[in-house]
Amino acid sequence: MSYFTRTTGFNIVMHTDKNPDIFKTVTDMLHDEFKDDNKQVGILYNDRDPDMSIVNTWRNMYSNMKIYYIPPMDKTDPMDDKKHFCQRTNKLPFVPEYIQDLNKAQHIDDNELLYVKSRTGSGAKNVHILTKQEILNESDKYNKRYIIQRDISNPDLIDSTRYKIRVYFLLYNKQMYIHREFWGSMSCKTYNPDETSKQYIKNMNIIHQTSTTKWLLPTDINLHDEIFAKIVNHSSKLKEIFKPEIESVCDNEYCILGLDYVVDKDKNPFLIEINHRSNYKHPTNISNNVDIPVLFDTYKLMISGTTNDTGYILIE
Repeated sequence: MSYFTRTTGFNIVMHTDKNPDIFKTVTDMLHDEFKDDNKQVGILYNDRDPDMSIVNTWRNMYSNMKIYYIPPMDKTDPMDDKKHFCQRTNKLPFVPEYIQDLNKAQHIDDNELLYVKSRTGSGAKNVHILTKQEILNESDKYNKRYIIQRDISNPDLIDSTRYKIRVYFLLYNKQMYIHREFWGSMSCKTYNPDETSKQYIKNMNIIHQTSTTKWLLPTDINLHDEIFAKIVNHSSKLKEIFKPEIESVCDNEYCILGLDYVVDKDKNPFLIEINHRSNYKHPTNISNNVDIPVLFDTYKLMISGTTNDTGYILIE
């Protein structure tokens, strides 16, 4: 747990159990931004449910403090849970097809490679790349705890390698916002659709954080503005589908979502999952250019009540 307090003029108290160096930097930036303001602000960011004992302590200590904290996980679980996510988004053209009953999926060839994911896994844990027939042969293993998704057929490549991008969304005051800054990461193997090695196939298609991960900023991705514009355009549909979850985040609650996309050769982004407790442990260039600006703008928006001079866009 990390606790940061700045009390000259603008009074801010920050408590988090995530990536303390980043949150300390953001606390200092907020204090400088609002130094001429007499507000009292408390910010709580827990990795799981909010620690309301801290909130209550602050309320007793600071009678005029505005306190912001993350919502209980069950409010946004349906967005994070891969099965709920797939069921809710399966008809959207920018989400890969979700296969509910593989036995009835006559349009899928027995040798087509499919993604098999644990409903609650993270960081590529319990993600497999298998053919339709391989999954059917082990149907007892890949039961209701897993979901099956098709891949995109023509992935965009950088240096002959697949990549995905992480885009941050904010849920606050029953609204949804998208941030302009995002990052990408690349798989650890060059893309070869003719490859037959199971391990190689997995390594070239499953993109996750490792000690050797190559990271991307938007400027590293060709036509990144076009990709982002399409994501913004899609987001109104997501807001409609997840309206109950978005509107449940109210009063002093906020939630930063990390949405993961893969991109095809025509620069069309495809949403593959939503993460409602993002990790901010990244290389310095990603932290400085994406994580810190996103967190700073999140709290600046909430404190000031406007998106002005932030990287956030309100999704209508």
